[in-house]
Amino acid sequence: MDRGPKPRLVLEDVRLRDDAPLRLRKRKRHWIHVLAQPGPGLARRGARFCRDAVNADRATLSLVALKSWADSLPCISRQTDLDAATGTAHAHFGICAESAQNTCPGWPTDTTFTREAATLKSCLASMWAEGPGSDYSTHGHYINMTNTGYTKVGCGFHTDDGATAWIDIDFR
Repeated sequence: MDRGPKPRLVLEDVRLRDDAPLRLRKRKRHWIHVLAQPGPGLARRGARFCRDAVNADRATLSLVALKSWADSLPCISRQTDLDAATGTAHAHFGICAESAQNTCPGWPTDTTFTREAATLKSCLASMWAEGPGSDYSTHGHYINMTNTGYTKVGCGFHTDDGATAWIDIDFR
């Protein structure tokens, strides 16, 4: 028996509370992916998506979710712009008083949120795949993502030429 078309993923921007997580809602026959957007701009949506993506990985190990480091967004955005301008990952580590940093330097993307979200997920997946392990030089990104001493995460995004993205993920 044919029940009609299968639900499809549709991106919809809505404004939510600052610390509201991403979630899926069903509307009629379509799933709506609600992107938390406390204000205008790709950076805010990306920062929320980034925090939720890191927390999704942490949840697989039953680790406490990190809170949004929202007040750091202007600093981390500038930090990411500076790293992209120099072409050097971690070149401006510490200017936002972060304890640790993961960077996705020059990853292929475009200027749409959907593509940048896919870029971020791909980068985070590669970092998560470094673990588990205790040798920081081999497993450092994973160690940062799973460190129980951190309580906040903030993310900055820079798309320089519409084809590559720089993403800084700062932990505190």
